[in-house]
Amino acid sequence: MVGIIAAIVLVVSAAGGGTALAAQGSLPGDTLYPVKLGTERMALAFPGNAVSKAEQALGHAENRVQEFGDLSDRGRPQHLDLAAEKYDEAMARAVARMNATGENGQAAADVSELVAEATSGHVVVLDMVYDNVPDDAKEAIEKARGVSLRGHTSALAALAGHEPPKAAEMYLVTAEGRLNRAMTAAEENDAAEVDNALGHVEELHGFGETISEIARGLGDTATVADLVAMATSHHLSVLDQVRDSAPEQARPAIERAREASMHGLGHGLTALAGENPRRAMELNLAAMEGRLNRIEATAADEDVEGVEDAVEEFEELAGFGEEISELAREIGVDETQVDELVARATSLHLEVLEKVLDMVPDEAKPAIERAMERSQIGHERAVQALERRGPPDETPGPNGPPATAGQNSQGVGSPGGIPSAPGVSPGSTAPASPGTGSR
Repeated sequence: MVGIIAAIVLVVSAAGGGTALAAQGSLPGDTLYPVKLGTERMALAFPGNAVSKAEQALGHAENRVQEFGDLSDRGRPQHLDLAAEKYDEAMARAVARMNATGENGQAAADVSELVAEATSGHVVVLDMVYDNVPDDAKEAIEKARGVSLRGHTSALAALAGHEPPKAAEMYLVTAEGRLNRAMTAAEENDAAEVDNALGHVEELHGFGETISEIARGLGDTATVADLVAMATSHHLSVLDQVRDSAPEQARPAIERAREASMHGLGHGLTALAGENPRRAMELNLAAMEGRLNRIEATAADEDVEGVEDAVEEFEELAGFGEEISELAREIGVDETQVDELVARATSLHLEVLEKVLDMVPDEAKPAIERAMERSQIGHERAVQALERRGPPDETPGPNGPPATAGQNSQGVGSPGGIPSAPGVSPGSTAPASPGTGSR
């Protein structure tokens, strides 16, 4: 077949430049389209260095993406399956050429970053085509988006071997784009596209762990883990918005995406805790605050299922906090600062949860009481750990400035500057029963 195409190319070339030019403007389904593809493959066969060949192959893949838009604009959806097939082939060549750059230092990193950026752009173009084609042609576009994302993750894996933080940043930007796509689809009541976009998010979060492992092997754990933890915490907030506007049939996809985001957050926090426990705890507590805000919002709307989901995530984050505290003790770094953060935060958590307990319908109260009990236990552990070390000269306030000894961040007196949680006295050995604090 290749020989036949090459012969056609030679005949076309001999016939004159006009025919060759016409072939370059052809689309899938046109008579001269095989000539266009053959010309591109022959160009790749000419001598050249690995970097230039990778860039050339990527250019051919971008030609295929342009063809999707042209077919849509010209009302030719029947040829989109062929376009998807040829895009898959072009991306396979581009990735192979990228991989051929091997360990070629900065040049290899530059090529992999170029492929990652291009494939991220391909998905955006394909989104627009997806929105404009008939329903029976959407499957071809979804296949092409899958090819784009596979090429994207292959490029990010290559980039991570040289620049893990850059690879992490790009993966998280792409995941954010897919979440925004899901939110738009939810607002348009398009359950199928919500499901598609959130499926991409799941895949990307799974791949995020690959980048983290590569970073660990290169000794760049903290930066990547910090990025992942911050971003995945934000992703949970975006998924809140998706849930609030998506049709009911999209709920399973939303729940899977939430689980993937929580898993990514936990993985990032645990990795970061081994390097910087204080920073890991700060990020964990910020995520817990986000879940508390969600609990309040869903309680105000009398959304029992939403309250229970948010409480479940709050409890999972509390578990992450316990792991961080344990890691801090094992490595002997920032133990006091970590416990101070936990003591103050859990005190505030209990105040919020006590208010919410009065707001929620009766069927949601058990979930709130569980969250309160978890916060009380966490508070008690942190307070007892601080007391075992003796009262500090001064305790940092929640926003950085130190509070005077004997006064917590709200100005409420407590021994040694350690804040007391509602219903929990600093010297007690067991948490008070849920819901028994001051109101």
